[in-house]
Amino acid sequence: MADFRDFVIEIASIKARMLCDFPYTRRLCEDFAIEGCDYDIIARTSAEEIGAESAQYVDNTLSRGYCEGICLYRSIAEQIPSLGGFVFHGAAVEIGGRGVIFTAPSGTGKTTHVSLLMKNYPQFVKIINGDNPIVRKSGNEWRVFSTPWAGKEGWKRNASAPLSSIVWVERSSDNFIEEISPESCFDRIMGQIYLPHNGIARLETFELLDEMAKTVKFYRLGCNMDNSAAETSFNMLK
Repeated sequence: MADFRDFVIEIASIKARMLCDFPYTRRLCEDFAIEGCDYDIIARTSAEEIGAESAQYVDNTLSRGYCEGICLYRSIAEQIPSLGGFVFHGAAVEIGGRGVIFTAPSGTGKTTHVSLLMKNYPQFVKIINGDNPIVRKSGNEWRVFSTPWAGKEGWKRNASAPLSSIVWVERSSDNFIEEISPESCFDRIMGQIYLPHNGIARLETFELLDEMAKTVKFYRLGCNMDNSAAETSFNMLK
């Protein structure tokens, strides 16, 4: 393995220098590591921050390496608004060449729904990132990018796609999908975006979201866990 303590990854066309104490993050980032020593930002953490992250889990079974990886991604998330990007909690897929983010609070069923889409439409639906993609403006278009941090399923592909839609997922006995205005779901969407602690970076995130909402469509998806739910969303989003 290359030096796990100091290496560079490229995500969302941003080069991040990773300063680590544990080999876990180097393994996690293997598909995104690049050669060279130039970089745009530095991701770093501390023993205190890692300890605080570990203490959040009651059983405390997560390794310090795993917690270091979370802290380093948080470091990246704090910095990228100044570079035109932000971290979005959701499952990002490519449908017919266009990026779609399915988002909802954890446990709602978005992962199950994305699984059904990939199972039923493997020729058209490809995973980008299962949990923590980055949204960033690239040229004249907004794109959704994969990252090494992809949730417990580990769904990730070092790829990106033009972002066309954001879908708010709700559980429902009946399957439906409807286009909604950005204003009607703004508060819910904000709850799924990483908001930096730094005041300037937080303001930049608000501004980026406002700009993105002018070109991206928003949908509300009510779904059960049947194949018919995947058919409902696919027919609209394809």
